[in-house]
Amino acid sequence: MVQVRGLEKSYGAERVLRGVDLDVRAGDLYGFLGQNGAGKTTSIKVLARLLRATSGEASLLGRDVLRSKPPSLFPDVGFLVETPSFFPHLTGRANLGLHARLLGLEAPAAELARVLDAVGLAAAGDRRVRQYSLGMTQRLGIAQALLGDPRLLVLDEPTNGLDAGGIAEVRERLKAEARERGRTILLSSHLLTEVEATCNRVGVLAGGRTVAEGDVEALLGAGETTRLRVSDEAAARRVLAARELPLEPDELSLHGGDERVATAIGALAEAGIAVYEATRERRTLEDVYHDLVREGGA
Repeated sequence: MVQVRGLEKSYGAERVLRGVDLDVRAGDLYGFLGQNGAGKTTSIKVLARLLRATSGEASLLGRDVLRSKPPSLFPDVGFLVETPSFFPHLTGRANLGLHARLLGLEAPAAELARVLDAVGLAAAGDRRVRQYSLGMTQRLGIAQALLGDPRLLVLDEPTNGLDAGGIAEVRERLKAEARERGRTILLSSHLLTEVEATCNRVGVLAGGRTVAEGDVEALLGAGETTRLRVSDEAAARRVLAARELPLEPDELSLHGGDERVATAIGALAEAGIAVYEATRERRTLEDVYHDLVREGGA
């Protein structure tokens, strides 16, 4: 659905993107992570044809977005890029109506009602946008991205300006859009707990390049630590080192997921070393993210 390879963007001598790679598959709810200035919004602007890439390749739904004209992607892709802009003197419904006409929708009234209801703005659709809060404007931006029932959503910080309740509502809406309507969603966010609760795959940017990409569960599993309490620590270290399952030097702990831990415990049992306790310490996406960014040199 989204394929990006070696994407670069420079402003004169300043290289903002230094090699962005993304692989968003059909049905993914994909989190695009990175510190401020890492290149998330710049990457999304390139995908939306708001910026021209210096080099690299990028395709959406199998179409080359670096060389095709933007209208060729409508209405199959819905975008929300940075803070959405609307005509403040028009109502939310009227603003959406303008975009619906751009998409050439045949039944805009029903479609406008659907997307306003989907983002919780059914009762505010006929208010002027100048009366909207930041969170309401953000919801309207998501509604605009949903117009035309796109197969792919590309959302830049979709929960920006929302309170805790609004963030939870948007999270559940996006999960429903992916699960019930079969939509593929690429979203950037700095709210790592929300990404962990929402997304099945993530890509991490640091210093303008992709430093990691993969399934959330796999990344969390690779960061898990299991603390062991055994009958003979020195012997346990020798046995596991021989199996290429080294323990941490300062504590009796082993990194890795279930299979690695099971192999280690089996090796200790074969060597006659009793395992009295194995305590799993599962790291969060935030823990893994900070390690990846630090290793990426951001």
